[in-house]
Amino acid sequence: MADKLTPKQKALVRAYKANGGNGKKTALETGYCEKQVYRNLKKPEIQKALKEHEAKLDKKVEEKVMCTVESLFREMEDLQMKVDSECNRSVQVKLLELKGKLCGLFIDKQEVDIKPLRKLEVEIKE
Repeated sequence: MADKLTPKQKALVRAYKANGGNGKKTALETGYCEKQVYRNLKKPEIQKALKEHEAKLDKKVEEKVMCTVESLFREMEDLQMKVDSECNRSVQVKLLELKGKLCGLFIDKQEVDIKPLRKLEVEIKE
């Protein structure tokens, strides 16, 4: 659907996303007046292009995050091999703990449910 857009409409989609959804800035960058920007944003083909653009960005961010997690995991495994040969148990335990946290096995924060205390009524005698 995005290929049915004119070059100016494609520029509108890119500018709108780059400006965080600010119509005024988008209008200045693309040559549309502000009313035209909002009118165009209501068109179904532009709505679809915005969703596709957002999905592409989400996928790129996800890929970068996964690469970072995978590379950290690999580095930790390399370190663990070096540490295993030196028999330093405290470092081995710490590496295993960090790998577990990276995999989401350990949670640093705990959710605590606090119930309200009973209301205490006190009579003051004079």
